[in-house]
Amino acid sequence: MVLSLLEVVLTLLINVGVARKRLVGFCKSKAQA
Repeated sequence: MVLSLLEVVLTLLINVGVARKRLVGFCKSKAQA
């Protein structure tokens, strides 16, 4: 159970990081336009 819990946490962290990068990139492109 501990390993599966760690995997879920890591997956959430990665998803949040990717979403944040996309959001930052979207804001930058919108600011330039």
